Amino acid sequence: MIQLGSLVVLLLLAIWDWREKKVPVWLIMLFLVCVLPALPEKSSGERILAFLTAGSIAAVCFLWRRKEDCIGKADIWTLCACPLIYSVSVFFGGLLITGVAAAAAAGITYLKTKNKEQKIPFLPFLFLGIAGWYIGEKILWS
Repeated sequence: MIQLGSLVVLLLLAIWDWREKKVPVWLIMLFLVCVLPALPEKSSGERILAFLTAGSIAAVCFLWRRKEDCIGKADIWTLCACPLIYSVSVFFGGLLITGVAAAAAAGITYLKTKNKEQKIPFLPFLFLGIAGWYIGEKILWS
């Protein structure tokens, strides 16, 4: 049930990111609050793996962000919270869908506008990937 509630908050983040290209801190904090009740549901091994995944993502994204301003802070915090809320398999499967969809959208946007500086929001693609894999795992593949 916690995962479904966090999907609703992730949808709000995605809509806000799509419209404004910037997400307010209070909405990110609302998503991070979803982490707290989700942690006791995981076994200790899953928690360790989730924290290692989140920490690795944070390190890579913040180092990448120092070099180029290509990923927003809201994207990083949301990416770090996802493996703590959802199972690691849902996170990585969703991240696969997210990457393919975002790359396709970036390619189409570039071909249409020929503008390399055009920014596309990331959180709508993250929502599609996580929600798609979560629904697939819970309904279709179970």
